[in-house]
This record gives sequence, C-alpha cells and structure tokens, in this order.
Amino acid sequence: MKKHTFRSIAVLLLALASGWSHAQEFFELTPGQSMLMHGKGPGQDATVNPFEGQDCLVKLNNLGETALTVRIQFQGEVSTLQELPAGTGQLFLFPANHELYLDGTSAELAQVTVDYVPMEDGEVVERTKELDHPLKNYFEKMLRAPKDPAAPKLINYPTVAYAPETSWELGVSSLLVYSANRDLNNRLSEVKAFTFFTLENQYGVWLDHALYTDQNKWFFYGRARYQSFPLFYYGIGRETPAEFQSLILGNYTLLRERLLRETWPSLYTGLELDFQRLARVSYENTSTNFEPPAIGTNGSTNLGLGWGLLYNNIHNAMNPRDGLYSEWAFLGYRTSLGSDHNMTSYLVDQRLYRPVGKNNVLAAQLYGQFTTGDAPFNMLSLMGGESLMRGYYLGRYRDKNLVAGQVEFRMLPLPFSKRWGASVFAAMGQVYGDEHGFEWNAFLPTGGAGIRYLIFPDKDIYTRIDLAYTAEGSGVYFYIGEAF
Repeated sequence: MKKHTFRSIAVLLLALASGWSHAQEFFELTPGQSMLMHGKGPGQDATVNPFEGQDCLVKLNNLGETALTVRIQFQGEVSTLQELPAGTGQLFLFPANHELYLDGTSAELAQVTVDYVPMEDGEVVERTKELDHPLKNYFEKMLRAPKDPAAPKLINYPTVAYAPETSWELGVSSLLVYSANRDLNNRLSEVKAFTFFTLENQYGVWLDHALYTDQNKWFFYGRARYQSFPLFYYGIGRETPAEFQSLILGNYTLLRERLLRETWPSLYTGLELDFQRLARVSYENTSTNFEPPAIGTNGSTNLGLGWGLLYNNIHNAMNPRDGLYSEWAFLGYRTSLGSDHNMTSYLVDQRLYRPVGKNNVLAAQLYGQFTTGDAPFNMLSLMGGESLMRGYYLGRYRDKNLVAGQVEFRMLPLPFSKRWGASVFAAMGQVYGDEHGFEWNAFLPTGGAGIRYLIFPDKDIYTRIDLAYTAEGSGVYFYIGEAF
C-alpha cells in the first residue's frame, strides 16, 4: 500500500515562492532617517524606477516592527503623506516627475521593500488600497533575519492534507525556538504545536517540546497527544500482509515526559513518565480473515514510570552538525500503579553527527525498543514514520521489539546557494517478538532523498521535504527540522 504525506507542502511553499514574483529592493531606515527613493535623478535616488516619466504604482511592504511614513511630493508640495504600519503593505499612486520619500518615525530600525508596478490600462488605483498578498508579507517578515539574533523565533502556518480515510484535513502548525535568557551559549529550545480537524469529524492536538534551562542544567523532553483519528492495522509481526486488515478508530491520549538534570557536562539523568490511553475503539473496513489483536482489543489505560540516562552535547537539536546523542531508558507499567497491563519497555537510541567539509554533515543512528510482558497492540514497537524508516507507514510493522539504523548525508546548504540544501539517506530495520525471533536476513531496507530550505538563517534551521522508497511503496514528508 502506498502512503503519502503531503501536509503543509503546498501552503508553505507557495507562500515562500510568492516572494520571488517581483524584483524588490530592501532598505533599512535608522530612527528619524529620511530616505529619497526616487525623483531627483541618478546619484541621488536610492532606487531605479523602470517607468520613469510616466504614472505608475509603487508597492511598499513594511517588514519591520515599527511604522514609517510615506511621502510623495512635487516641487516641494506634498501630495501624499501617510503612515505605513508595521507588518503591512500598500500600493500608492506615484505620478510622473514626483519624488518619493520614506521617513523613519520612531526609535526602532525600520525595514521596507520597494517595487514599482505599471498602471493597468490607465486604471487609477487608490493610494490606500491594501496589497492582496497578506500571507506573502507575513512570510517575508518571518524569513528576514532579526535585529537581535538571540530573540525567540515563532512561525505559524496553515496546513492542508487529504487521505481517503480522513477526507480533507485542515490544521494549523506552530514552532517556537529560543535560547534560555536570550543567551546564545544556552542550547536551542523548541516547542512544536499542531492542531487539525477533518471533514470526517476527526480531530487532534499535538504538542512536542525540548526545553533547556539556563546553562543547560535541566532538560525537559516530551510530547503530548490527544486525537480522534483512524490508524491502519496490518497485524502483529513481520509476516503481516501488504494490505491493512482493519481501520481502527478510537480516542488516543499520550503524555510522555523526561525530567533530566545535568550531573556532568552534557550528561543528564532523571525521571521518565509515560501515560497512554486508547478508548472508544471500533474496527471498520475489516478484511475477510481479520482477527482483532489479542491484547488491548477494546482499548486500555497504562501508566509507566522509569529512569533515563542521556549524554547529549548537541547545541541545535533541529539541525545537529557535530556531536553525540546517547540515550538509555526503561519504563515499567504495573497494575499497582493503575495500568491495565504489566510490562516493561527498554529504549536505546544512539546518534552520531560529524561535519564533512564546511557545510556537509554525516549523520548516523542506531535505535532499539524492547518490550517484555503483556503489551497492548497500540504500545508495541512501531516501524515507520517521518523520522526512522521513512517510506513505511508508522505501524506498518509492529511487535514487541524493534531494531533499526539509518545514515544520512546532508548538504546544508548546497555549494551554489545560501539557503537551498539537500540530503540522501538509507535505513534498515526489523520487528520481532514471540512468533518470530531476530534474524539477520530479516532486515527491511528503505532509502531516499530530500531538499532543504533555510527558513531561520540566524538559528540554522531548515525545513525539509523527503521522498522515501520501500519495497511496498513510497512516502513524502514535509517538516521543519531534520529527521533525527
């Protein structure tokens, strides 16, 4: 079965691309500065008007955080004097032989783009007409490097997706990145949020975070989910058929948190907590010989407590260029703590990043998740997804144990560009459990390539589009930040 993930690609890329539709010039105005854009001739004008000597329009986008004043005059007599608020854009009528000035109005630095547009069949456009590209203005401002590189960075953007089991899906994604106390010596913290609603009345709210306190002494790493959303169930084990056996509906709640304290430089240890609940389970579109999972058939509630040990000397988790990430952890779920099942889960996650030349990175990961006891089907080890074993639907294979590894070569950026990058990657993995043990010849391969765009230059964060291929199909993934 071929599964594609196109969420957000069209919306965000069209917004980015819209910034290239005209040749604009960018200027900064210091507080109180008055700048002549056009009207007195070569050597004095800051811009070149291709429509010199005829009426035209001038398009101004205020990308800064403070207002500025637009002044148009002829022989000393002002015909237009209007404030252009921060984050807005307007079209102004610019008559022939007039002068255009931009005046700074506050103690803040002003940022603006200037573009001249021809009149259309002599049509007069009112000076106060708003630009019809508010989304373009937003992304132009977002992609502009801030005056303070230590300032937090926030992006919000709409998402659109379609799949047969959900119909159309509409959502909003947000990303906040910052350094504690605005100190760039502190590691980059991130908060990701995503909420969605589908035309089949499915919905969800996701919240992921990786937060460092001042001097990186505490590390809070976790995620939360609440969603009513279908999942494809193929069965348990690596011998499951290529077509899904049932579409499982239910309400899913997840709270996973690591509370880690630095005990040695870059070495963290502390409490780990995991709460998962699957309720109101139903099975639809079942195959002829479908057998429901033996454990957790009607859902379950489970609470796990454990301990983790983590060595992590990576400064930017969204784009690691050099360093080591080594995590060892376990979680115990017991009926005495309120769980429906008794089980223990062990996690091993090893990642290595090495620079190759000036801009390239070689990244490698070895991952293992091992479970003992009576684990419900939704808490087994899952293979696939947007991070590890790309190309496989998350949960295409599930069992008590998973081992996988991947390597990726990243070019960030490409030699001929300041913002565009690329990557190639390959991975292998397998699940195994009670029915089928570990076998060296049971590994499944996957591989692919992707493009990158430097969305936050001051924080070295790229957005990625990856295309991955497997023996069963392919997958497309769009995310901000690297896969691992």
